[in-house]
Amino acid sequence: LAPDYARTVDIHRKPGYDPVELFWDPVSNGVPLDASCVKGSHGAPVLTTEQVGVALSSRQAVLGSGKLRDLDLAQLVLNCFGNEGAG
Repeated sequence: LAPDYARTVDIHRKPGYDPVELFWDPVSNGVPLDASCVKGSHGAPVLTTEQVGVALSSRQAVLGSGKLRDLDLAQLVLNCFGNEGAG
């Protein structure tokens, strides 16, 4: 059984983000309980050049001249902005 808030968009009682909330059902005037409508590529490997992300920086030489892997971007951001609040 679904909890009483399952068909609502209730940010105060739901534990975390529910992507099914993006698929509002006008017939039931609520969030569907069927999660099969949620599709995506989170964590999927890049297969074509059209799927490649873009990183921009106003700081010269921050991104380097080579290609970055998706996994490199988090460390790059930490290196650039991780210590701005210190001191």
